[in-house]
Amino acid sequence: MAEVISGSQDGVSFWDAKTFALKKRAEPFSGSHVAPSSLSWGTNNQRLLIVPHDGEKIALTEVQEQSPPMWKYLVHKDGVNFRCGCFMGNSRYVVAGCTSPQVHLWDTQTQDIVNTYQGHTTPISAVARSLKDNHIVSGADNGQILLHATTSTQLLANLTKDHRDKDSSSKQAITRLTFSHHDRALIGSSGEDGSVCLWSTESQRLLTRFSQKHAGPATDVCFSPYNKLLMVSAGIDSKMTCYDIQQRRSVTQISAPAALSSVAVLRDGMTLVGGGTDGKLYVYELRNVKVPSQVIEAHRSAVTCISEQLPLKSTASKPVSKDSGAQITSEAQKQDQEPSELSSEGLVVHTPFIPPSYLNRLASKGDPPYLPKMALQTPIVRDNKMGPFVTPAFNAATPGIFSPLENDAGMLQTNKAAVSMGPASRDSMPVSSTCMSTRLRVWSVI
Repeated sequence: MAEVISGSQDGVSFWDAKTFALKKRAEPFSGSHVAPSSLSWGTNNQRLLIVPHDGEKIALTEVQEQSPPMWKYLVHKDGVNFRCGCFMGNSRYVVAGCTSPQVHLWDTQTQDIVNTYQGHTTPISAVARSLKDNHIVSGADNGQILLHATTSTQLLANLTKDHRDKDSSSKQAITRLTFSHHDRALIGSSGEDGSVCLWSTESQRLLTRFSQKHAGPATDVCFSPYNKLLMVSAGIDSKMTCYDIQQRRSVTQISAPAALSSVAVLRDGMTLVGGGTDGKLYVYELRNVKVPSQVIEAHRSAVTCISEQLPLKSTASKPVSKDSGAQITSEAQKQDQEPSELSSEGLVVHTPFIPPSYLNRLASKGDPPYLPKMALQTPIVRDNKMGPFVTPAFNAATPGIFSPLENDAGMLQTNKAAVSMGPASRDSMPVSSTCMSTRLRVWSVI
């Protein structure tokens, strides 16, 4: 059963994704009083990565249904603190942003730094990897955002170069970076200056800057896993702002009872969870965002991150044979052309560039250079119009304002007529009578 995890200075809590019943708690950084800044699930649906904000070690564990987590830690040999991070591809490798200021690629089995991505001049504040693992994007305390290629150590672009020269307010820290689930070249960012931005890895430039949508720092931003048009940001001003990324505009604001430090849209497509600085989780249904459907006493301090368990499990195929050093070197040269595995969402992903010298050193120790390719146990329900995601549990034809439909011609549909009607009348009407084809969606709050 899928779980939602919330993190705070007092530890992490595991919640049932449907009922939000508490399942268990854990303290990965017990005694250190460090709050986690990043939560990342591995491709096997069980491995969990927890990165602290300015902490000495990264925590990893295999999450089991009935047993408490057993923690394994990564520690920087130079005494550098970690600030953010995420899994890469097959979950053997971890991308971590540090105070150094550098972004490191770690091998969790050997606990060695495999690659270092440079270019920042201030500590790293946010990092994300693309769905195909071919890009790493990192943000820093000075508002700089850099794009690296994972198949080399090459710096592809300084996304904020031109923008920061024109706007001095954009030199404040980046609080979150995230890739879209649907458009693999689309990046969302939030900053302490209150701005929320969209960037493109294809054009390597700023697409849209949503200014003054928050009356204070924007603490988090996320894309909907189901609705390809929806992005949500959260801020200290107690607001969650919803954006139509196709029209490049904000469509509604949700007022929470407390200042917000994190936000997540769950994979059912209609549940929005805000993490408050008061330690509470505010759960909303996107079909009725006037008041939260649940308010949960989750932690004793601010909820700094929220993550939902991945929907699919995978199992390893036959083990990779231990080849000679020369063969490994030859194999490393093919990484740019050959995909290494399947991600949890069924997308082909690329193994990050591993220096041949490092692979040869692994071979001399008898370690396989790569984890085996991942084979999906559960078939993916593919919807060519909405992306490779499991069909939501709720009926998308009901008058949910954030559950867009598409007709056979590919035109967007919406319950525009149903918005002006009462709930009982809307529910009883057939879909064909309540929907009309249009290029715009109705984003009104019901």
